[in-house]
Amino acid sequence: MWCSNNSLNYIDSLSKEVEYIASRDTTISGSRGGHASILLWYALNKRGFNGLQQDVNECVEKAIYLHNRLRDHGIGVMRNKFSNIVVFERPLDDAFARRWMLANKGNLSHVVALQHVTMEKLDLFVREFLENRSIWYKDNNGGKKAHCIAEDIGAKNCACSFHKKLIS
Repeated sequence: MWCSNNSLNYIDSLSKEVEYIASRDTTISGSRGGHASILLWYALNKRGFNGLQQDVNECVEKAIYLHNRLRDHGIGVMRNKFSNIVVFERPLDDAFARRWMLANKGNLSHVVALQHVTMEKLDLFVREFLENRSIWYKDNNGGKKAHCIAEDIGAKNCACSFHKKLIS
């Protein structure tokens, strides 16, 4: 047998659960190999400054689009200026979060709008999120209400029943 139970105990003691990737990190201090650095160098040289600038602008536009779609539907959401990351209330269903590979931490989830993400995919995500959310909170679903995430993303970005009244 290549690995004894004792070895597995060492691995378990050295690894730690990372909530936002829903996995254990088994690398030393979160280290990674050098292969990614070479690929990044190649991509930077191939795309050039103008190509990278175009990619960044498109990603930020997608993030703005997602932010506005969620906000317009009453979802607590935040995006920093010039950022392609959209932070919003965590879905109540872990299966939904896994399906969309959402990074979750506490009461928050986030989406990173990258080059491969299309507007159609963002529309599908919003549509499914809203459909599921209506089920999660239907008739207060046993008293469940949208989490107050004001402490995490600010009161003006929170869509809980309390902060919605303050902003309206």
